[in-house]
Amino acid sequence: MLNRQLLFLAVAASATVTPVIEASAQSVVVSTERAGVAGGRSYHVAEDGDTLFGLAQRFLGDSLSWPLLWSYNPQITNPHWIYPGDIVFTAPEANADSLASMFENVSGRVVPLGGFYTSEEVEVLGQLRFANTGRRFIAEYDTVYLSFEDRDEVVVGDSYALNRVVGTIEDEDGNLVGVRYAVMGVVQVVAENEETELYTGFVTEMRDAIERGESLFLSEPQVLDVTPRANEVTLETEIYDLFRGGTLIHQQDLIFIAVGSEDGVQVGNRLRVWDRQDEGANFDVQLARRERQRRNTNVANQSVFLDERGRPLSYEQVQEQLPWQPAGEAMVIYTTEHYATALITRAGSRELRLGQRLTMEEGD
Repeated sequence: MLNRQLLFLAVAASATVTPVIEASAQSVVVSTERAGVAGGRSYHVAEDGDTLFGLAQRFLGDSLSWPLLWSYNPQITNPHWIYPGDIVFTAPEANADSLASMFENVSGRVVPLGGFYTSEEVEVLGQLRFANTGRRFIAEYDTVYLSFEDRDEVVVGDSYALNRVVGTIEDEDGNLVGVRYAVMGVVQVVAENEETELYTGFVTEMRDAIERGESLFLSEPQVLDVTPRANEVTLETEIYDLFRGGTLIHQQDLIFIAVGSEDGVQVGNRLRVWDRQDEGANFDVQLARRERQRRNTNVANQSVFLDERGRPLSYEQVQEQLPWQPAGEAMVIYTTEHYATALITRAGSRELRLGQRLTMEEGD
């Protein structure tokens, strides 16, 4: 299939007045135009510094969709390495307009789910066992082979979510209080096989690199149409976790909060992010502590960082004296009983952090 496609692209390119080049690293021949359409498919010619992560943001509107972009490009054998001159197709072969058609009737904001928390483990219905591909990672449109716990419940044409447990939370007594899942994609059952108990499936959606052994769950939408709605409760919480890991948070990042539908939180609710800090004061806090240890009382600003008994304050104690200031906003995109996933829709000039205060006001 790929060879026929390359031949078609080579012929199409040779009919133009521009010369053709061969992107030796990825073995695709097209016109040297920096971007365009060949054989009905949009493509981009990689330049120095390009990555699938950055190109996914540019062409798909979401950098986390790089696995989807990779699935359009079977000639790219290693998604972490693309080279100047490589051809990167920006739409699937079957239908270059499929991404646009997915969102024709949306009423709100289109957001990829990415991941979620639940207060208990979600029931596993089966497993993605094998795939008809030579690659380690499984991409969108790949044929896969599935096993199920209860074959009587399987219907050809049904779809299942591919989720992965990436963390658990326990209380002080060792009881499970939270399970974190990463959303990997969706697979559809397309055939039952007579000679084996495995069903044949087809990967229809991809949110991250899928591997053999992924678990199958009841299917839920993974690209969400989120419509803003007025808050019906007033509450206070904090940024509990960050989807992509790390501690610093930016606009368009997904965060998790430890309140959910049982607390009155609904999809489309708005959360306000608050902060109170004087980062420069942190240096003075340390200075006052050092000078106090040296018994130097001639530091002009030292008294600001001592309590009424003359003991050095911590930076946390300094923060408690400062007023809260707005630092950003977030929108809830998914809820379970006791947890919710939210998207940072606005962030100020300072990076947000784990543990930062969030509020929800009734009627907001």
